[in-house]
Amino acid sequence: MPIINVTTWKSDDQQMKKKLIEELTRTVHQVTGAPLDKITVYLQEIDNQYWGEAG
Repeated sequence: MPIINVTTWKSDDQQMKKKLIEELTRTVHQVTGAPLDKITVYLQEIDNQYWGEAG
């Protein structure tokens, strides 16, 4: 079923990450009708020093 991969900067805010995963799961469920237990969301965190935009 749906797998959502979110790539973002590292964060120590565990509550924010938990809420993001819950909200993405809920939204995918509402839009697609996929069962909640079949939706996978995972975060890939990248340290800011390894993130580049516009060179």
